[in-house]
Amino acid sequence: MQLLDSDQLEYAFQCHGIDRETQARAFYADLWALIQQAEKVREGTARNLCERRLRALCRQYFSSMRRWRHEEEEKYESVAACAHSARNMREAESALPAFEKQFFRYALCYMDLNRALIQTRGTISRFAKGCNIDSEDILQVNHGTGLTLARLHKDRLELMEKRLRLERVRSILSTTDRMIESLGEDLPRLLGQAEGDRQLTLFKGLLRRRKFSDARALVHGWAEMLPKAMAQYVIGHIETHAETLRAQDSLMLHSGELSLVFAFLHADEEQVSRLVEKFNVPYMVYQYRSLLHQGYLLGRIGSLEGLIIQHAKLLSLSARPQGDPAAAQGMEQAVLLPVRALLQTRFRTLGAIFNDMETALGTLDRLFSQTREYAAHTPVQ
Repeated sequence: MQLLDSDQLEYAFQCHGIDRETQARAFYADLWALIQQAEKVREGTARNLCERRLRALCRQYFSSMRRWRHEEEEKYESVAACAHSARNMREAESALPAFEKQFFRYALCYMDLNRALIQTRGTISRFAKGCNIDSEDILQVNHGTGLTLARLHKDRLELMEKRLRLERVRSILSTTDRMIESLGEDLPRLLGQAEGDRQLTLFKGLLRRRKFSDARALVHGWAEMLPKAMAQYVIGHIETHAETLRAQDSLMLHSGELSLVFAFLHADEEQVSRLVEKFNVPYMVYQYRSLLHQGYLLGRIGSLEGLIIQHAKLLSLSARPQGDPAAAQGMEQAVLLPVRALLQTRFRTLGAIFNDMETALGTLDRLFSQTREYAAHTPVQ
């Protein structure tokens, strides 16, 4: 979607004797300036401001063109209209409000779609890691791929959350790891090997089962102050973080217990990530191409320039009576038939274009968010 030269617009106005080509060119240029400004808009409030400016711009232009229409009516008030011309004038006048409403919707759709295409392409390019998103060699996917990818993203985020929880557990246990190791050395030395091992096993068993009062009672019976103080600290620390340290029906007590869990988790995460990477960008490109298709459908309705010309012709027809039935019939063919097609058929596709654009953008936003979230919480290898 790019700015077209408006010479055709001015030429059409001059050919139909519509002396507002300067205003039309300014309106056209202002529309494009707003469309290009909206390309850089990210958050909803700024986008809504662009919509309000677009509405005000359209209202201002349509109001100035209605004033021109009144001038034309006065200029041609002495000309008697034939029956065919009178019907043309009534139909043209009644079509104007609907046409102007749909022109605004078309321009809004154009602005949003242009913005979506530019921003989406930029984001996908950053995720594509050197892949040419225009290439036909990119993995071909379809709508069903979205279900597979949604499940994979869900699995990957769940694995990421498990990894983050285990990293929190490791951080918590790093505070007491050395103390538990010291107890394993000191108790056998102070109480004898068998009794020391038994006391340590009892102590750790009570902590694993969350029996903190019993663990304190056990430690209270120890004679040596240093092991007793270390054990009391361990009990308090484990009790404070008991929910985080929970693993099924027991608690984890030492970060060394996490090594095997981390290994299995890493393998699962790598497997899921490989599948996500296989489908992620291709499915983003698939949704981007869906947006391109909406642009094609929007182009089938018309162009901004063509619709401005059509609106001016409609105004002219509604204000200028004709006495020649043949000429009036020619104007019906040239002006009213295309307007009927727009109002009855082509403008009606705008709703579907808006809906499909919103669906594609919703899917892309979710994919972008999931990809960023995972990347933000994944350590650099």
